[in-house]
Amino acid sequence: AGPPEDVEHVHATVAGAAPEGALAALSATEAAVRQALDVATKRVLLRLVDDSRTHDPRLVPGGAFGLAELRRDTFPLHERLHADKPRALRALRAALSPFSVAGGEGVYFVYRQMASDDTFLLQLGLCDVQGDDAPQQAPPCAGGVTPQGLPSHEAPGGPRGPSPTAEAQAAAEAAWQANNNATPSHARRRSTLQVELRVLGLAGGDAAHGEALVAEITDGLVRHLFRKMEEMALAILSVLLQRNPDLKLSPADIAFLRPPGAPPLATARMLL
Repeated sequence: AGPPEDVEHVHATVAGAAPEGALAALSATEAAVRQALDVATKRVLLRLVDDSRTHDPRLVPGGAFGLAELRRDTFPLHERLHADKPRALRALRAALSPFSVAGGEGVYFVYRQMASDDTFLLQLGLCDVQGDDAPQQAPPCAGGVTPQGLPSHEAPGGPRGPSPTAEAQAAAEAAWQANNNATPSHARRRSTLQVELRVLGLAGGDAAHGEALVAEITDGLVRHLFRKMEEMALAILSVLLQRNPDLKLSPADIAFLRPPGAPPLATARMLL
C-alpha cells in the first residue's frame, strides 16, 4: 500500500555551492528539519493526550516518538504497607487521578504546566532495591534521585511521618521478597521497597530552565504522594493500636510517629 494521501513532504534545495559543500549542507539541513519535525510531532501528540486523556503508545519509550526520561524520583514505602502492595499502589495512583490517562498497557498520567505550556507524561510504580550489606541510605531505583525537601517534621502540629533521614530509612529496611519471589542469598541481604515516579517529556532546549521546571513539578508531586503514604500508614497503625493497645511497635513505626531528632511536642517541669 502506498503512503496516505494526507502525508506532507518537506523539500530542500541547495544551490550555488560545490557538489561536496552542497551535499554537506543538504545533510545538515535534513538533520535539523528531522529534529524539528520530531519535536513538533511530540508536542502535538502530548497536547492531544492532555486534551483527550487517552494513552498514545507512540510516546512511550520505544515508541515511534518515544519521550525521554527527564527525572526519576523515589522514596521508601513504609513497611506497614508492604503486606498489600497492590492496594498501596492503587491508593497512591488514585492520588494522581486528576492527571490519569485511559488505555495503554502501562499506567500513565499526563501533567501540563500552565505557566510554560509544557506537557509531561508521568508513570508511578514500585521497585525493589536489593543488595548485600545495603547502605543505611537506600539507593534510588535504577539510577534515580532520592527526592529532597519531603514534608518537614520540625514544625509543631505539622504532619508527622517517616523522616527522610538515614536513621528512618535504615529502620524501614526489612527482609522482603521481591515480586519475582527472589530469595535472599544470605541473612545479610537487605531489601528496600521504593515508590518510584518517572517523568517523561521533551529533552533539549534551555537545559537549566527545563531541569528547574521538572524539579519543581516532581518535588510537588512527590510531596503529595508522600503525604498520601503517611495517611495510609497512620490509618493502619490507628486500627492496630485500637485493636491492641499493647501492640509492639517496630523501629519503623517509632520513626514514623516520632522521627529521630524531632523537637518535643510539649515539655513539663516537676519539683523533686
